[in-house]
Amino acid sequence: MSRTSTRAPRSCPTRPREFRRLRRQVRALRRAGVDYDDPAAEAAYYARAKPVIEAVISATAGGMRGLKVKIEALVWCAAGVDFGLGETLGERVIGSILDDLVREAGLEP
Repeated sequence: MSRTSTRAPRSCPTRPREFRRLRRQVRALRRAGVDYDDPAAEAAYYARAKPVIEAVISATAGGMRGLKVKIEALVWCAAGVDFGLGETLGERVIGSILDDLVREAGLEP
């Protein structure tokens, strides 16, 4: 009996120049001052953020530098989330990995 994989084939890592551009964009999102009391300003902010985060998601890290950009995007997306609050052991392991990666990237959740 053969075992088939449902994983997508690995793609080539995204070029370092592209990750540098994405890192600048993610950091700009993290620094942006947004008036969350103004629905139009908040909507415009998230409209600007969505293509940046989607580009980070679709990029292939290829190493720790690219992974750090993805971690910065995760910290932006999950601001204030405690990754260790999983219900199952598997979720808690994932949370532990995310916490370690955030610290490795020099960020705090």
